Amino acid sequence: MYVTITKKKYKDTYHKQILLRESYREDGKVKSRTLLNLTNKPKHQVEAIIAAIKNKEEIIITADMQEQGRTIGFSFVILFIMNLLGIINAVGKSFKAKLALMLIVARVVVNSSRLQALHWSKDEDKVLDLLKLTDKEKDNLNDKTIYQGLDYIYENQIKIEKKLFESHYKDNPPKRVYYDVTSSYVTGDYEDSDLVAYGYNRDGKKGTKQIVIGLLTDEEGHAISIQTYPGNTNDVKTFTDQLNKLKDTSSTSVSAINPLNGFM
Repeated sequence: MYVTITKKKYKDTYHKQILLRESYREDGKVKSRTLLNLTNKPKHQVEAIIAAIKNKEEIIITADMQEQGRTIGFSFVILFIMNLLGIINAVGKSFKAKLALMLIVARVVVNSSRLQALHWSKDEDKVLDLLKLTDKEKDNLNDKTIYQGLDYIYENQIKIEKKLFESHYKDNPPKRVYYDVTSSYVTGDYEDSDLVAYGYNRDGKKGTKQIVIGLLTDEEGHAISIQTYPGNTNDVKTFTDQLNKLKDTSSTSVSAINPLNGFM
């Protein structure tokens, strides 16, 4: 993870762009992607992110703690960004909400399973302190309660998406949305699931059941909503459902949005 600062000239004027980026490997090749556009963020926030990245293995000092940990800097950066994006406020401050936030950080930092994230948070990182879990809450965090974070996100998805939408767009909703559908095949026994079903398989895995996933973004690529559907759901039906969901989420009219220009 690193910050790039570039200047581009347009009509005798220089425009500065500040991006938080990361490198990753795909098919044996090193590629990079943008995580966050910091151009319009306050200078002190940008400087804090740069400092945290450069000193991720050293001491990170916050207003209420002075700790030293092997990976505290990386978690600090992720939580700092999540706070800028309004994610922490949207998710909440309850014990289950803190578990959900910890799982998000762990997914970015160590890209692991939930149980591995549990051990990482307790043995290798200070993320639980950064999230201000009490000693009682830490004692209550185990291989059973860790999954409550996922349940919390599922049960509060609509509310969380609405808060994120309002904090990001305020009174200026997107004029255009982009929508795409994918599917993910599954193996095993899912007889009790309402989502797993046979359908048009985009993975080329014939004879396997799947779930359908729809993602709605604005013109800049910001995610507005993600939703799962039964594996046999028609693409057009998911699109209509997402637009209705957007209408309910937005406090303003969505009549200005042109869905046809964004449908892929």
